[in-house]
Amino acid sequence: MEQLLETAQLLADVARVAALEPKERLQDAWCQALLRQPGARRYLTKQCLLPFYSAQISYVAMVVGCILNIEDSSSAPVPVTGQKAGRIRAAAKKLDDEVEGVAALNVAIAEPTFRSTLDHLRNFSQPKNVPVRNRKGNPERRQFIWAVAEAFFRHFQDFHIEAITEVVASRWRETDVRNVRHELTAERKAKIAEAAKRETSSSGEAAIVAAAALTRAQRRAVPLIGHPRSDSQRIRDALAALKSMEDRELAASLVQGIEAVLADFDYEFPES
Repeated sequence: MEQLLETAQLLADVARVAALEPKERLQDAWCQALLRQPGARRYLTKQCLLPFYSAQISYVAMVVGCILNIEDSSSAPVPVTGQKAGRIRAAAKKLDDEVEGVAALNVAIAEPTFRSTLDHLRNFSQPKNVPVRNRKGNPERRQFIWAVAEAFFRHFQDFHIEAITEVVASRWRETDVRNVRHELTAERKAKIAEAAKRETSSSGEAAIVAAAALTRAQRRAVPLIGHPRSDSQRIRDALAALKSMEDRELAASLVQGIEAVLADFDYEFPES
């Protein structure tokens, strides 16, 4: 009962936060507590993909999304084991034997879809390249660990076991770093990274990095006394600085990313 009440409160807090504007979320007590956790604080301080303020907003959005989708992740089917596949084949064979010769079922048995489905089940085998070992432990928590790890990588192109553990522990308090490490094997992390990279186009990745670089450039820029620069000039200066980088390939990617961000905002440079 206590666990159910805690889960209900968690979902209520997250639903409230989800209704807020991204910037307003950082003023919410629940979000502040989330960001004060040791793992989250250590990771966000060290990560270099986004400015710290933007990273906090992204982190909160990631956690909110994971928890709102907790039912979807926990209800994901556990892949079939070899033993289970054997029982399915045996059951299909038994059904095939039972219906053979039953006059009342002749029409149904003659249906191509029925025959093909039954033949498939008679030859059913365990899916390959499935990292799930069995149903031991806590299958729902296992699925949630994977879901959080996937979201973490999509947002930050990285894994941080301690921070992931804190998110999972918001739902399962007994979760510790050892549990998460056990589920996030090198093979599983490689598959998550591979899937995320397939989903993200190179221009999209460049846009994220470029937006972060542009934000830093604007924040650190020192305006000339008596000659305040417009946003247009700041962007031109940032592009010029990137184009002067020694790593031409990286420079081109960053410039492409900034141009993609500007296109999203329908931004056009005013005529000089």
